[in-house]
Amino acid sequence: DGKTRHRGVELQADLRLPAGFYAAFAGTYAKHTYAFNGETPSGEQIQSGDDIDTAPHTLASARIGRDRGKLRTELEWVNVGKYYLDVADAHEYPGHNLLNLRSLWRMTPDWSVVVRLNNLTDKYYAERGDYAFGSYRYFPGRDRELYVEVAYGGIL
Repeated sequence: DGKTRHRGVELQADLRLPAGFYAAFAGTYAKHTYAFNGETPSGEQIQSGDDIDTAPHTLASARIGRDRGKLRTELEWVNVGKYYLDVADAHEYPGHNLLNLRSLWRMTPDWSVVVRLNNLTDKYYAERGDYAFGSYRYFPGRDRELYVEVAYGGIL
């Protein structure tokens, strides 16, 4: 029963360097705001122009790596910017940054192996957070994880 406004920009860039090195960036900056005044069923006041809760202004990732012959390895940085946890914009999640490491080995034209180490620094973060019923609620992100994937019939 209300309107919202969404404005922003997106940027994506890829750079290929000598000897198989590369870099890539993808990111957005956006403002997601309420475009009406109102009240939620729990009594929170929505003000036109306030940020929509759980909508970060920034989302970004950057990768650097090397692709050489049968082996590709890359380091990835992932950013989720700060955002408000409630419609009144009174409680805030500070956002987080994560690092991931990946390596692909093309054993043959048909077989490949990928090793992924997600959340390299084992950072505590919230996959999502909100403020409801008078308290903070966080849905925790995953701890450091190691995956090994084997594929037949092409590259993963």
